[in-house]
Amino acid sequence: MRKFLFLVLSLTSFSSMGCSIPWPKGFTFNIEYIAHRGDRLLKNEVPIPIVETELVRGTKANSGGSCEDAGIIKLNLSLPKGSKYRLNQLGFYARVLEGEYPSNIPKTPFMVDNTGIAMFPWLDGAGEKPIDLKLEIFAINQALVIGKPVIVRIKG
Repeated sequence: MRKFLFLVLSLTSFSSMGCSIPWPKGFTFNIEYIAHRGDRLLKNEVPIPIVETELVRGTKANSGGSCEDAGIIKLNLSLPKGSKYRLNQLGFYARVLEGEYPSNIPKTPFMVDNTGIAMFPWLDGAGEKPIDLKLEIFAINQALVIGKPVIVRIKG
């Protein structure tokens, strides 16, 4: 019976399963890592990230799907050539300089894996209010040294 139930549930599609968007994980630092590599962390300049932005809005198809009232702010982060860091060795801050601070952008540093993609979903509702944000994004290393920021605009 359990195997049958598992088979039925695994072959069944639910609209609520269609809107699973991974949040970036929080940035943590390792005291032991800092103790062993502290001098190098303090000497290596934290790079200015290269950021491409994308704003994805939900559909207006009224299909009843779980993502039709959701929006996503997507950041594609990369580092300049010659950087002494990899993306997964840094944390990133996104601070709103202009516009209404959306609840989906964390006020604490976040991490990305080596794909460099960070997605911040929010419920847009039926109204789809316009978005106009000016973000300051900067990197931070394990020794909590902060790099210079890059400023990006997200409109839609």
